[in-house]
Amino acid sequence: MRPGAVEDTGGLKARVLADVAAKRGVLRFVERMQRDAEHDDFMVHGPAMITLSATAFPLRHLVAAYAAHPDFRPEWEPNEEEVRPDPRFDRPGRA
Repeated sequence: MRPGAVEDTGGLKARVLADVAAKRGVLRFVERMQRDAEHDDFMVHGPAMITLSATAFPLRHLVAAYAAHPDFRPEWEPNEEEVRPDPRFDRPGRA
């Protein structure tokens, strides 16, 4: 990342650190959902499983920026095939 015309390197550093902190916050949330998904109570387990299934796709796209890192795992690659159109929303005459 290069600083903008008006932004100094200190501002760029602050923005990068804020971006990293935001992503870590998202990962903490996902870790919490992973723990909740193991819970015996369905009222805890069910919503966590739904949340995990909904967050997998966008998280893979976020981590794709780190694909060159030696710790990056192949299963983290974005998989466009995971998102299939839902036939319930296919209606004649709709684009």
